[in-house]
Parts: sequence; structure tokens; C-alpha cells
Amino acid sequence: MLHRPLGRCGLQVPVLGLAAGPDFGQALGRSGARRRVGQAFDAGIRLFDSAGSAAGGEAERLLGDVLADLRLPRESILLCSRAGIGAASATPLQRGLSRKPLRDACDAALRRLRVDYLDLFLCEQADPDTPIEETAAAMDQLVGAGKVLHWGVGAWPAAALAELARVAAVPGRAAASFVQAERLPEAGSASSGLGWICPWPLAGVSTDPARMTPDLAERLIEPQLGCLLLDADTADAPSIALAALEAAFGKALQEGA
Repeated sequence: MLHRPLGRCGLQVPVLGLAAGPDFGQALGRSGARRRVGQAFDAGIRLFDSAGSAAGGEAERLLGDVLADLRLPRESILLCSRAGIGAASATPLQRGLSRKPLRDACDAALRRLRVDYLDLFLCEQADPDTPIEETAAAMDQLVGAGKVLHWGVGAWPAAALAELARVAAVPGRAAASFVQAERLPEAGSASSGLGWICPWPLAGVSTDPARMTPDLAERLIEPQLGCLLLDADTADAPSIALAALEAAFGKALQEGA
């Protein structure tokens, strides 16, 4: 499995991860979910992504159950969860990216995943009602408490990312390390100092290396690209997707030589 650095932090992430989305349990059932995660681990995938908002937390809870069933060594896997700004039905105390909802979202993710820390924790949407200084300070507290190792953001607007970069420059602060977005950000964007985690295949692009455009091949080897997420519900077995992706990286490296 290829590994790549993730933004400002020293963490090396596998080039392919597995995302347990809202339909994780409904599409696969418990036995199917267990089989899919086991296939992914056997193929060399070590990063597993979910979110408390996915299926009301049930997708993340199922992922935690499956990981416990499989007894995968905690030190051998990376777990990523996300905090949103809250559903419209949430109470004011449950919404936003201030200290309380972030701490509560993190604690809930730890319970659902049955672990005592998250490797990656994501502020999925920008919160216009909370100062970015408070969000960064809240994440810093979670890192200091040992509940989170690295944190990042979702597809925030460019202005919010620029403000985040300024706020996170405080010496000693655990700065944001990555951006999770639906597609690779444009080169030179406000997220240029962060690592990127994106879905695979990218924007519907075929995983067949022979059909890959030179432009996409060039983007695959950009140093900021950390991990691509494979939807756990995909029809392709993880080993097939991994082989295609590694072939694509090989092609990209050859063309970039």
C-alpha cells in the first residue's frame, strides 16, 4: 500500500481509505459490512472514515461494531470522524463548531467507534456563527486531552480557509492538517497548505489507468494529495479498487518523470 504525508502533520496516510457512508448498514447489512471491512483490511486499507451524522449515527456505530468483531489492532488502523454544524432539528446546544458541540460530537464518535481516540477529526462545514478562533481552540483542547490526534476541515469557503490559516499559525497550537472535499481543490487555493482527502473515483473519472487524462495523472502525484476514499457500498471489491489506484499512481509517476 502506498502511503503519503497528510498536510502539515507528520502522519503518513494510506493512499486509499474506506468510507462508511449513510447507506453503509442499509446497503450491506451487518454481515456484509463485516465482510467489506475485512476485505479492505486484507487488501491493505488501513484508514476508515465515518460520521456521526451518517444515518443518525448508525453507520458509525455499525463500523465500530464491525471493527470490534474483527478485532483489528488499534495501532494498525486510522479512524476518521466528522462534526457537522448540526441538523435543523438539533437544539442550539447541539449546533455549530463551538466548544460544547465539538466536544460532544467527539465523545459520541468515540462511544460509537468503541475507541478512546480518533486519528482524524473533521469540522465538516464552516460555521458562520462561531469565531474560527474558538473552533481552533476547541480542537486544540481535544488534541491536548488525547481524544484527537489530527484535525481538519471540510470544503470550507476560501475566505474561511484563509482565516483558519491565520488563526492556526499561533505557536504551540495544534493546527488543522487536512481538507476533505468532493474533488481536488485547485492548485494555489486557500487550502494549499493542507493535505487533501477526496472520494475515489474522482468526480466520476474511471479507475482504469489507460483512460486517465494527463491532467488527472499530474494531479494524482501532487504532494498535497493524501488519501482517496472508496465508498464502502461500491460494487468493486476493495482489492480491485486498490490495484486500479496503485496502477494509476504508477502511470502518473511515469508520466511525471
